[in-house]
Amino acid sequence: MSPAQLKLLAHNWITYKQNGLSVQNMWRSGFAEQCFSTVTDVARFCNVAHDEHLLRYPILMNSAEAREQMLSVISKGGLGGSNMYPTPLSSIPGVARYVTREHGRNNAEDFAARLITLPTHDSVSSSHVEQTLAMLKTFEARQRAK
Repeated sequence: MSPAQLKLLAHNWITYKQNGLSVQNMWRSGFAEQCFSTVTDVARFCNVAHDEHLLRYPILMNSAEAREQMLSVISKGGLGGSNMYPTPLSSIPGVARYVTREHGRNNAEDFAARLITLPTHDSVSSSHVEQTLAMLKTFEARQRAK
């Protein structure tokens, strides 16, 4: 790498780390302020430290169907939700050979089917976070009304 590329890489990494934490903390605060019954804030549940950087912010829906519906809503809003792992790691071609335990596979399948990750990059604004949280709140209200 040239000196200019190294300098740019270093700058991008610092920016990503700084801004990523601010976006991550927006997600954390937003979920803390809301009382969701259909969504688990995985970072909070797992006691991820406030200064520990996450590449994506994980949430867990209460069902695979709810995840698919919510991902559709988030996608239509252009807000960057992802199913990240559409299947358990043990089912991904090229990865299965590294999975040495079958124990817990049902749990892994269930977790993968319900996981959504939200972006933490520096293009995410507080408005994006607020919109996504509002969509989750509306979605949850509709689920309760059924």
